[in-house]
Amino acid sequence: MRKLVPPYAIAVIAAAMFALSTLVLLVMVLANSGQTSQLRAENQQLSQRATHLSKALARFNEDQDDVVTVIEEMEAEIAELRSNYAHLGDTAENARQRLERANERLNRLTQLESEHQAAVRANEELQERNAILIERLATSRADIERLQQALDNQADPVIQLY
Repeated sequence: MRKLVPPYAIAVIAAAMFALSTLVLLVMVLANSGQTSQLRAENQQLSQRATHLSKALARFNEDQDDVVTVIEEMEAEIAELRSNYAHLGDTAENARQRLERANERLNRLTQLESEHQAAVRANEELQERNAILIERLATSRADIERLQQALDNQADPVIQLY
């Protein structure tokens, strides 16, 4: 029986894709706002982080494909173990080697989980920075509107003379 990808892995991928799409959307909003050079520099940093997260997600997806392959290989090995049960001595050595490989795979999966958690933390930090930038953008827009109103109010007496 072929096992499917675990649901938590799909959820992790979906969450990472959602976070990445949110980040890209925020970067696009900031790029279209025409802010100061400080915002452009921060936008560049966010873009670099998004690229890094995208690469990490691509590595995670590649590793996920490896996990499916590993599971299929393990199922084949289990079938082989059943057929070689009569040769218990040889099977014990094979089982030890398989256990070592399984431990290596488990270590790799643990490492992937750590990388994923680091990516999630980095994404949360990016979301916090984006929220601050959006707040600054709103403040800047409000300041511009007040300045425009002040300029409009100063221009009114001149217009009335004509």
